Amino acid sequence: LTVDRRWTDTTVNASADQPSATNWQVHMYGGLARRPEITEDGFAMVLCHEIGHHLGGYPYVQDWAANEGQSDTHAVGACAVKMFAPNVLLSEQALADLPQNMKDKCDAHYAAARERDLCYRTMVAGKSLGDLLAALGNSTVNFDTPDTTVVTRTNNDHPAAQCRLDTYVAGALCG
Repeated sequence: LTVDRRWTDTTVNASADQPSATNWQVHMYGGLARRPEITEDGFAMVLCHEIGHHLGGYPYVQDWAANEGQSDTHAVGACAVKMFAPNVLLSEQALADLPQNMKDKCDAHYAAARERDLCYRTMVAGKSLGDLLAALGNSTVNFDTPDTTVVTRTNNDHPAAQCRLDTYVAGALCG
């Protein structure tokens, strides 16, 4: 796995390339890192999402790349767990930014303090990314207003910001 760090590039995005026989490549852009909505954990979640295009599995948008929703699911359910595992604790400010009802949901799903803290941290990271996507799309996201849209077929496009936050919340609560 190669992470191409394009810090001088002002692009607010990240991407994954079709893998070669010997390498998977992910591009991370400085414009994304410098957005005020993106926290360190939010940036890590983006990296996890891009890795998810390689490892997330079906459904695929191309013959090698998991679609956007599946990459989000991989990001929160597999990658963030490993990335945040060495230190699951949030800063006091980040913990204060997580609404009590979301803390209560984590508390109800996980008995161990470490798992609850990981749930909190994952939700806050997902909110950072949701806030960015909402700002770019001229909308807002909120933990308390999940998207109730029911789809009739697989959506391979980029989901709306609220739907993506909802995916991160669901993944955080999926033991």
